[in-house]
Amino acid sequence: MLQEYDYRPAPFWFLNHKLEKEELKRQVKLMHEQGIHAFFMHPRAGLKTPYGSNEWFEMIGCIIEEAERLGMQAWLYDEDPFPSGPAGGRVFLDHPEFIARGLVFHEAEPDRNGHVSADLGEGRLLEALAVRTDDNGNVLESRDVFDDVGMIRSDFFQTLWQSPYYVHLFGKTTYPHYRAETFYPHLQIELDLPEGWKIYAVTAQVHEGSKYRYIPDNLNPECVRYFIELTHEKYKRHFGGKFGSVIPGIFTDETATGAWFAWTERFSGEFKKRRQHAIDNSYHCIFKGNSAYARKIREAYWRTVQELFIESFFQPVNDWCKANGLKLCGHGIGEEDPLAATNGMNIFALQKYVGIPGFDHITPNIPDGHAFKSLNLGGKLVSSAAEQNGEHRVQSECFGCNPYNFGFDGMKKNMHWLYALGVNWLVPHGFHYSYDGFRKDDAGKSFFFQSPNYTHFHEFAAYAARLGFKLGESRSLTSLCVLFPESVFRSLFQAEYDLAVELREKLYECTQFLIDHHIQFEFTDEATLAKAEVQDGKFTCGKRTYGTLLLPFEFDSDT
Repeated sequence: MLQEYDYRPAPFWFLNHKLEKEELKRQVKLMHEQGIHAFFMHPRAGLKTPYGSNEWFEMIGCIIEEAERLGMQAWLYDEDPFPSGPAGGRVFLDHPEFIARGLVFHEAEPDRNGHVSADLGEGRLLEALAVRTDDNGNVLESRDVFDDVGMIRSDFFQTLWQSPYYVHLFGKTTYPHYRAETFYPHLQIELDLPEGWKIYAVTAQVHEGSKYRYIPDNLNPECVRYFIELTHEKYKRHFGGKFGSVIPGIFTDETATGAWFAWTERFSGEFKKRRQHAIDNSYHCIFKGNSAYARKIREAYWRTVQELFIESFFQPVNDWCKANGLKLCGHGIGEEDPLAATNGMNIFALQKYVGIPGFDHITPNIPDGHAFKSLNLGGKLVSSAAEQNGEHRVQSECFGCNPYNFGFDGMKKNMHWLYALGVNWLVPHGFHYSYDGFRKDDAGKSFFFQSPNYTHFHEFAAYAARLGFKLGESRSLTSLCVLFPESVFRSLFQAEYDLAVELREKLYECTQFLIDHHIQFEFTDEATLAKAEVQDGKFTCGKRTYGTLLLPFEFDSDT
């Protein structure tokens, strides 16, 4: 059974400079003196000790040894810095084939002479169709123009070269001359079309823009296996004997499927196997159309992404943790946004594969009933999933991206609101190892010894633990369950974005109304509801029984 100290805030400790053993031990003692029972060892921007090296594990070992001596818990964190999956970028350096690719939609109109000349980028061509559509983008007639796409180098430039290419001419003779050349090939289509026709094409393109330049293809089990080998297995080799005691578990952070419109090499085959129909020459439906067929394709696409993500990442990582005596905790990304949740981020689906449910609230803002209604959703979803799974602790990474005058009053206000949503264990963001240079601006102020108020942190920690323990060890009695209609958003996003946003606002307003009127409730998703047992006018979702099901809005999928 969990004890009150298990609910004390467990900060992200930002390991963000050259790590030194004596300083590490000093800081562990400082946390212990302020009543902190556990912390997460979080590699962070500014880290100068090479991540994953022998020196890194030596420093982590020093921390674990000091935590054990003081009766504390040192939680692992599976990445440097986040999102989880690249092993600090090593995954891409060793295996470029594990770089994620995502779907990119191309629409090309012919000119006044009926000719299409279109750049389709540098991705892998998945489909190219000449189409005639209605006003909503639904395809009325089409023909395959895949083989009309070829390669072109259109970046024409001129450079000044020297003539001595051959070894015996080096340094002996020069003759400057101009050369003109074209590099950087990309896909190009040149085609004449009848009046009223245009081109729909979809490519799978390397996704760039993360802290590592790339993100991993977490729909590919081989990619995830390599991540586990570089991360979890290495921690096991060094500290496996401490698993389940001083090292209770590992945090995974903002793990994503890959690109926004995720695609992996086996996607078409897996889609056909799971959905019993092909997605080939229908990828464009994700981006265009409001027909029943287009909605069916979108819902099936996102459902397949969700399944592949769980089977490739969350399930094997959680299985590894359970087999090695660790609890997996952490979260995906965008929990408060039903549109973001379409991309494999369904909390109810993911939380079945973690030891401690969680989400993040990285802002000092809380809902005021008007401007920030969305912020109520993530916490309520994860606490509902926890109740239905029979979990006690519900975690929130919190207090990040704060102003420098954000102190205990703000922390307490945020905590009360999170606890009202069903969260009961705080992960403050964060405790900085170093405040040197830009490090002091890493997502808000440090709540650690750099703060003049740190000597009072134990008072806040004790209060948070007392209240969290009471909430965590009690059980919900609410009879009202609200359906989280994931299939609606999946069927609309992205082609019918405006309608999806309109329905998202109705969901937020429903949640806000219930909270404003002090009506206690929980969410469930469609997959959980489909397995519910109904008896005597009540229905049971997992370990929770409800008397009333509330639909947050009306929606006819055929209109």
